[in-house]
Amino acid sequence: MSATLPACVRRDVLSRLQFGDNYAYINVGNDHSNVSLAVRAMQHPRSSFKDLNFIVPNGFAEASQIPKTFLYADNVVRGVDLEDHLIELLSPHLRSSGIIRTYSAAYTDQYRAKAIEQFREGVVRILICTNTAGMGCDLPDIELVMQWKLPKTVSSFIQRAGRAARAPSGVGLAVLLVERSAYAKSVTTLDNCAVAAKVQGEKGTGKGKAKGKKMKTMSAKEAKAHAVACGVNHSAYGGESDQVYVKDEPPLNKDMEDEGLLVLIQTGICRRRVLTKVFKNNESYEYKSNECGTETHQGSQPPVYPAAISVTPLYLTESALPRWPRRTKHDKL
Repeated sequence: MSATLPACVRRDVLSRLQFGDNYAYINVGNDHSNVSLAVRAMQHPRSSFKDLNFIVPNGFAEASQIPKTFLYADNVVRGVDLEDHLIELLSPHLRSSGIIRTYSAAYTDQYRAKAIEQFREGVVRILICTNTAGMGCDLPDIELVMQWKLPKTVSSFIQRAGRAARAPSGVGLAVLLVERSAYAKSVTTLDNCAVAAKVQGEKGTGKGKAKGKKMKTMSAKEAKAHAVACGVNHSAYGGESDQVYVKDEPPLNKDMEDEGLLVLIQTGICRRRVLTKVFKNNESYEYKSNECGTETHQGSQPPVYPAAISVTPLYLTESALPRWPRRTKHDKL
């Protein structure tokens, strides 16, 4: 039983357990219509951590105004640096309050239990964590899940994104913040993208290595143009680059080692449609441009998203998301 079981893993499980053809496959899907998905490229140097500033936007005076957040950082040492940066964004009277904490297997059981309990109670508002966080924990009211840097697979991100808004009545936001290089890697040929690399030979198998002819490598100029065409500058340059020029989805090879992660990042149509293909989710709604276009979350809004009746902490953070990378063309990356 798993909420994130891509095709290649599913086949491996069936083979190793020798299921044969006599089994029942029940898939209830892992799509959560109350959680918005957003993918963004970093617009500032990684070491500055400025791309995370939207988590604590200006105007927060009290700890309760900060949405309950899981910030996933797979490097334990880097997590401490992230903690220091976010604390500096807090109002002076909150900086020593302990509302931002790190969490990983490196800490004692006592520390981890206390941190989770304080997060549950709302004392801790932002938990900077590794995969250790959330395992076996029933936390129904996480409002924001943030993935810092590219994970290894689609399953890894979706497993973490699934921590948001576990309560059916809740509303959540899951953000994948990736390196700019993730947009510069050509998945395969995009028919209407002249700058995309032309892939020759057969589709990859096994670990994603293609058989036959080698893939043509893009030049630096082609890679840069490909990244721009796929939305690497979304929300940057005062919004003038918000249009996704490639209204297409790269062909998905579900046997790739990353399970289609680059397709999820680079698609110009709808990321939920990519996830439907990867996990064979129930396609229970029609993909429309106003739901899967380039608005607010760049093609990642769920089909039904409750309107903000009041100015909630998540609403303020969500509103800050499109603004944090805004810069002029004269600014240095």
